[in-house]
Amino acid sequence: MKIWLTDGKGELAAALKWSLAGHDFAEGETEAVLDDGKLAGQILEAMPDMIIHNAELKTGEREELFRWNEEGARNAALAAKMSGARLFYISTAEVFSGEPPRQPWAWGEMDIPRPQTNYGASKAAGEQMVQMICPEATIVRTGWIYGKQDKDFIKAALEGGDADDSERGNPTSVKTVAEAIRFLTVHPDVSGIVHVSAEDQCTRYEAAKLAAELLGTGREVRRRESAAKCWALKKSVLNVMGYRTPKWQDDLSEFIREEQS
Repeated sequence: MKIWLTDGKGELAAALKWSLAGHDFAEGETEAVLDDGKLAGQILEAMPDMIIHNAELKTGEREELFRWNEEGARNAALAAKMSGARLFYISTAEVFSGEPPRQPWAWGEMDIPRPQTNYGASKAAGEQMVQMICPEATIVRTGWIYGKQDKDFIKAALEGGDADDSERGNPTSVKTVAEAIRFLTVHPDVSGIVHVSAEDQCTRYEAAKLAAELLGTGREVRRRESAAKCWALKKSVLNVMGYRTPKWQDDLSEFIREEQS
């Protein structure tokens, strides 16, 4: 199977290439997602069986975020439609408000997105583009992901010495996300929204504290308080399919063990 990655250089791309080893990967310039004609031309020439649209912009001005995350998703969906390739769109828990109506809470695939940030709004707009143009696509929502290279919230907490103890989510390694996508690739009948995250939820402080303990640095992570929010995801689709992700503690422990080896 030939797989096209719209961003072949990021942390998730490396994990996908590892999880889907044995398949033929192809990619163009990441900026091609901003040009519908260029992206379609590249994909029609390569004729992949699958497109994983993982290119995105996480920070920046609102206009630039929507250009990358909404228009980029539209262009990827159009290219998938023209080429007949199966499309995976990587989205985020930030399409939700972070303010659930009750506790404890985790956002499900059927909950209505009400983003409160420009990044979340741009990714939600990208989801709408994909659903409108390519309804047979699979939208993978995840959040609080970490890996070896990119500066994620765990690394930031360990460097800064403090972490928020009010926001809750599912810390998830890029390997766990990639393995779940690998599972979905062999189920061509799965479309729509699928949540992918480690099991159980915690605060950023709890995750950073465990990471410091596992690393054995002796560094103290201080607790910081803010407005209570929840970005935790509930995985109804994967659970119904019998697929289980590791608990966030086990996921983090394995990641740090592999990083230190």
